[in-house]
Amino acid sequence: METYVKLAQTFAGRDKLMRTTGYTLALISSTLNGDSSKKLSIVAKQISSARIIMRLFDDIPGFNNTKKMGADVSGLQERDKVCRILTIISNISTQVFYPCEHIAWMTDLGVLGKSSRSWWAASTSCWALSLLCSFLKFVGGD
Repeated sequence: METYVKLAQTFAGRDKLMRTTGYTLALISSTLNGDSSKKLSIVAKQISSARIIMRLFDDIPGFNNTKKMGADVSGLQERDKVCRILTIISNISTQVFYPCEHIAWMTDLGVLGKSSRSWWAASTSCWALSLLCSFLKFVGGD
């Protein structure tokens, strides 16, 4: 119970709880058939939408954090150039991810444009690139 309370008290912790709950419900719904599957899928999608709405406010703080780290390779503290470059690529892809996701979401709501497919593809690609860079840094020992 104490772990839950600690998680729920911070933005990052609530996001972890929501992400875990949403993905768990999506996984469970994929194993079921009929009405139960549909209902769990709806809840999972709503949780995902809530996370998107919460991330609407991450653009400027995220940009500020990236700026604090330094815009060039020499401003970063990693031990080697590869890790520094991976960090820069990851930061840039994360900064591009946010507006792409916001535009895709607003397009799905009917606020912008007609098709969100390319915006979702762009946001997913940015997310995957950032994840890949983090994985490569981890495998490289940083």
